[in-house]
Amino acid sequence: MKALLARYQRTLAMLAVFVAAMVIAVVAKPPAAPAADEAERMLGPTPATDIVTGDAGAAEVEAPVKKPTPKPTASKGYTVEAVENGGTIQGVVRLAAAATPWQVERGKDKHACGEGSSLTERMIVGDDGRTLANTVLWLADISKGKAWTGDFAKGPDERTALLDQVKCIYVPHILVVRTETQLALKNSDPAEHNVHAYFRDFKTTQLNLMTAANILVPEAADAYIEKAGKYIVKCDIHSWMSGYVHAFAHPYYAVTGKDGRFEIKDVPPGTYTLVCWHEGMQEKPLLGGDGGIAGYDYGPDFETSVSITVEAGKTATRDFTVPNPK
Repeated sequence: MKALLARYQRTLAMLAVFVAAMVIAVVAKPPAAPAADEAERMLGPTPATDIVTGDAGAAEVEAPVKKPTPKPTASKGYTVEAVENGGTIQGVVRLAAAATPWQVERGKDKHACGEGSSLTERMIVGDDGRTLANTVLWLADISKGKAWTGDFAKGPDERTALLDQVKCIYVPHILVVRTETQLALKNSDPAEHNVHAYFRDFKTTQLNLMTAANILVPEAADAYIEKAGKYIVKCDIHSWMSGYVHAFAHPYYAVTGKDGRFEIKDVPPGTYTLVCWHEGMQEKPLLGGDGGIAGYDYGPDFETSVSITVEAGKTATRDFTVPNPK
């Protein structure tokens, strides 16, 4: 009887040890990872990254927030219709007097921007020193006419335009886009840049984005250009860098080359307001507290408008004279 009781007590003791061991194992063992869909429900989707390459090799950057897909809309007051026997507007833009472009000092990141100085971008002239490039002309009050072509004929969720940064210069210096177009921002330099864009004036920031060396940002939400008008682009890191984006709701615009010439075709017969714009060409350096150049005063833009009548199948000519920078 005593032997039976002793064996019973040993069995109870062994059972107690086993139960204790199981409790410890359960407490110490980490919980099983939730399934992928459950983890996403609990924690949200895993942030995506884009791998982009450039001269400096691969770089991993956080994927930009994709812009919301805009709803299909009309062309903001512009209607596309067939233009039969349309007319043409042409002309030449010149400075009031021949001028020689000046040099602008590049103050930092010479490995990316180049040594010394470069010609100003704000006054590019032809061989005669007078015909003026980068002048934008457009019809201000046209409501119907020809269709868009090329990439700008795509839908509002597909249209893109590239703004690059090459040797510390915005390329192109003057970029014209259709409204509701996504800007793809590229940095082709081995140095960090900043794309700081203002709408119409320096009171309203449209976009302020750092762009690391050798990357492409294809779809930053703030770089979706929705409204018509002028966007001023500057770099807060390299004070001499500047450029412009002009957005239009219709395709009746032109940008002059070094020969100063412009041409707007397939204009429905009628009388219109023709606008001529050129950026402020004065380029006065502003010194900072350390004696270095903190920025530039470019002076006011030049903008004027005239009434012009277009006859069916004919060409209307209008030249413009822009005052020289002081």
